[in-house]
Amino acid sequence: MKPTFITVLKKSVFFSICFSFHSVFAQNVGINATGAKADGSAMLDISAANKGLLVPRIPFLTGINDAVTIKEPAHSLLIYTKIEGPNGQEEGYYYNSGDEILPVWVRLSTTVPNPTSGWLLEGNAGTNPGVNFLGTIDNQEIIFRQNNEKIGGGYTRAAH
Repeated sequence: MKPTFITVLKKSVFFSICFSFHSVFAQNVGINATGAKADGSAMLDISAANKGLLVPRIPFLTGINDAVTIKEPAHSLLIYTKIEGPNGQEEGYYYNSGDEILPVWVRLSTTVPNPTSGWLLEGNAGTNPGVNFLGTIDNQEIIFRQNNEKIGGGYTRAAH
């Protein structure tokens, strides 16, 4: 029996729909000036010779557990903001390492030495002994290691 035009049309439409759904769900997005396809391992692949990515800028978060400024922030959400820290307002890139209900905003480290971000291998300048120190801020001992073996420390101070 010879297929009718309607039967062929129905099959064509069916296969077209099937293949178009497959390609919709299997796509990733490439944003570039060359028209290059996105890398298969990335959902979003952005490349440019002279432009960068501008991350959302939030003027200020009230603290590392701020769950109000950004409603239900997704786990791993990346923003640029200021958060009140021990050295005043600490501006930089932060990501949510918590969840939507209990966010924990963690500042990304930078490779450029910042005198307020930690102790440097070549020394620090402008330190204040009332604020800057090596040690802990809880009642836990400090341990010094070399080659992952304890070489000093282990001293604790009795709680008052």
